[in-house]
Amino acid sequence: MRRLSLPTGPIVDGLDVATGRTFHTRNPATGARLAEIQRAGPGEVDAAVAAARKAFLHWGARSFAERQRHLANLLETLRRSHDELARLVSLEQGKPVAEARALDLVPAADALRYLSRRAGALLAEETVEYEQILFAHKTASYRYEPLGVIAVITPWNFPFAIPMVEVAACLAAGNTVVLKPASATPRTGLAIGELCRMAGLPPGVVNVVPAAGADADRLLEHPGVAKILFTGSVETGRHVMREAAGNVTPFVLELGGKDAAVVAADADLERTASGLVWGAFANAGQACGSIERVYVVREVADELVSRVVEKTRRLRQGDPLAEGTDLGPMTTAEQRDFVDAQ
Repeated sequence: MRRLSLPTGPIVDGLDVATGRTFHTRNPATGARLAEIQRAGPGEVDAAVAAARKAFLHWGARSFAERQRHLANLLETLRRSHDELARLVSLEQGKPVAEARALDLVPAADALRYLSRRAGALLAEETVEYEQILFAHKTASYRYEPLGVIAVITPWNFPFAIPMVEVAACLAAGNTVVLKPASATPRTGLAIGELCRMAGLPPGVVNVVPAAGADADRLLEHPGVAKILFTGSVETGRHVMREAAGNVTPFVLELGGKDAAVVAADADLERTASGLVWGAFANAGQACGSIERVYVVREVADELVSRVVEKTRRLRQGDPLAEGTDLGPMTTAEQRDFVDAQ
């Protein structure tokens, strides 16, 4: 099996596309340039949607067993490439390599494993029992039909796990995908497209378009898109809603959180302190589920605070590629400035 190569531009209908318009990605730990990426424009977005619509004609008609075999192949491809993928996530997004494995690769592999075994059972036709006596002589059932082309728009904080889990779910249900990865982590998104090619998925089933701004809006407003999956900020989520409204395109939004932990008097304070520090500082706190505040009963508050401070002081911040680093950099300068302002 060939090694994972990293495309530097859109993947449309199984092919690499050169656009002539580029932008650069940077290593968040050093600020150094990582790669020059070919930026997708409206033409590439249109071509990706067209390729996905064409591929849907045969992919949506495949049996669950066939789709599950493809997902199993994709899982095996991920397993064989896990070292390269963990390093890529660490280089481009900034989380330590161990966290890249634990927070990005393992959830993605777990979803692929589950769906490659259970998709058919999850989406099997369900018999409906009529409650009205007049319909007792009839039979009815729910049948789950694929929708078509799904636009998957994902963030930079979990640049592999979130898109791969969503792509896997779309494929299991018989849909095809146009993935728009975050502008800060496009190579990780393109690596997903490359994994799909390596795993033998038919051309056009998964397309990847590194686009931004108005070019990304073309995907949101595209009449050929059947549904939009978006993960990101509340502000951008509102923008997705407005753009999708033109074609009344259904969407799923997973937006930011403001999460609290509650600590009772009988809590194991050592385990609780460890959990709080992990929950607050994993991925440098850049997660919708990060612990941002803690409510503690008064009688144990002082001891808990002392343990949390002690554990926090022991965290080792540094190069995410270095062994022993607990805490990498924030992914973008804008995010760092935002947190500093807070």
